[in-house]
Amino acid sequence: MKTIISRSRTILQFSLLSLAITVVTAVAAGLMLNHQAREAMIRSHVSVYPLVVEKILDLHPMLREQLAAKDAERLRWDAMVLKQELQTLGPVVSVRLWGGDGTLLWSDREPMDGGKSGRQLDAARQGAVAYAMEQPLTETLAGNVNPGTILDISIPVTREGRIAGVVELSERDEELAAGIGMQIRRTWWTITGFGGIIFLSLFVVAARANSSLNQAVNKVEQTQQVTIMALAYQAELRDAETGRHIERTSHYVRIMAEGIRKSGRYPGYLRGTYIDDIARSAPLHDIGKVAIPDSILRKPGKLTNEEFDVIKQHCVYGVKVLDEAHEKLPFQTFLELARQLILHHHERWDGAGYPAGLKGEAIPLSGRIMAIADVYDALRTKRPYKEPLSHERCVEIIRLESGKQFDPEVVRVFLSVEPKFKTISDEMNDEPALA
Repeated sequence: MKTIISRSRTILQFSLLSLAITVVTAVAAGLMLNHQAREAMIRSHVSVYPLVVEKILDLHPMLREQLAAKDAERLRWDAMVLKQELQTLGPVVSVRLWGGDGTLLWSDREPMDGGKSGRQLDAARQGAVAYAMEQPLTETLAGNVNPGTILDISIPVTREGRIAGVVELSERDEELAAGIGMQIRRTWWTITGFGGIIFLSLFVVAARANSSLNQAVNKVEQTQQVTIMALAYQAELRDAETGRHIERTSHYVRIMAEGIRKSGRYPGYLRGTYIDDIARSAPLHDIGKVAIPDSILRKPGKLTNEEFDVIKQHCVYGVKVLDEAHEKLPFQTFLELARQLILHHHERWDGAGYPAGLKGEAIPLSGRIMAIADVYDALRTKRPYKEPLSHERCVEIIRLESGKQFDPEVVRVFLSVEPKFKTISDEMNDEPALA
C-alpha cells in the first residue's frame, strides 16, 4: 500500500512540475514569437510607403521645395494631390505635413493642432521611418464612427541630403489587422498543441514508470531530457541549425567532461552527477536565440558590429528563460549548471569574449567545455556563409587557440579524445561532411 501511495505521489508531483514547465515555457515562447511576428508583418507593410512617398515627391518636386521652405499656404493644393495619390495605393485616411523643425504645416483634419510632436515625429525628424499601431474603440473619420485599427506612419523627406520635413499618414488596414490576428491565433494554437503533446508524452512516460522509486527517477530524467531537447530545438529551428547540432554538442560535452575527470583535475567535483548534468544542459546553450530577430539570425552575409551586438545578447536571453523556472524546480544543481553554460559559453580564456569578459579560470568550467564543443561543431558543419572544414583542420584551429580562446588544459583533453569527436560528427552529420 505504501509503495502505491509513493508511486502515486511521484507521478502527481512529476505531472504538476511538467505542466508548470510546459505552461511557463509555452507562454514565454508565445509572447516572444507573437511580438516578433507582429512587428515583422507591420515592418513589411510599412516599408512600402517610403518608396511610394519618394516616388510621388519626384513627380511633384514643388511639394518637396515647399515643405523645405515651410510654405504652408502653397502646400495646400499639392498636399491634397499627395493624399489622393496615397489613397489610390492604400487605405490612407489622413495625411499631415510637418516641417523639419516640428512645425505642423498642413493637415486634412480640422482644426490643426499646432506644433506638438511626439517620439514618433522626433524619430522621423532624425531620419528614421517611425510607426505606431493603436486600436481605438471609436474613431471619427469623414463623418462616420467606425471601430478599427489605426496605423500611424511618419516618413522623413530629404532635400539635398538634409531632412526637409515629415509626411505623416494614418491608415486603417483591416486586412493587415486581420492578418496579424490570424498569425497570433495560429502561433498560440501551435504552441498549445506542441506543449500539450510534450505534457501528454511526459505524463504517459511517468504513468508507465515502475513502482520502484529508482526506476521512477530514471523515467523522470529521461522525460526531462526530452523536454530540454524539444525546447532547444525551437531555437535551432530559427537558426541555420538542425536538431542534430544539439545532439552532437551534448555528446561532445560528455566526452570532454569524462576526459577531464580521467585527467585527475577537479577531484571531487567532476562526479558522475556533474557529467550527466552538463550533458543534459548542453542542448540549451543557444535557447536564447528565440529572442533574436530573423533578419539578423538568418543573415547569410557578414554581420555588422551592431548586429553582432544583438547576437551577443542571446546568452542573456537564454538565462532569462531559465530564471522563470529556476525557483520552481528541485534540480537546483542542474539548473545552475545550465545557467552557467548558457551565459558563459562565448567567454574566452584571454578575456576577450562575451557577455561578461571573464578571463582564465574565472570562466565556469561548464562554459570552457561548451566553448570547444560549440566551436568544433560550427567549424565542422556547413553553414549558409561557409563550407564545412575537415576534422583535421578543426583540430588544428582549436590547438592553435589554446591559451587564447580556450583553456589550455581543456584543449589538452580535447586533443586526447578528438577521434571520438570525428566518429560522432560522421555518424550524426546533417549531410556528408569532409573526411
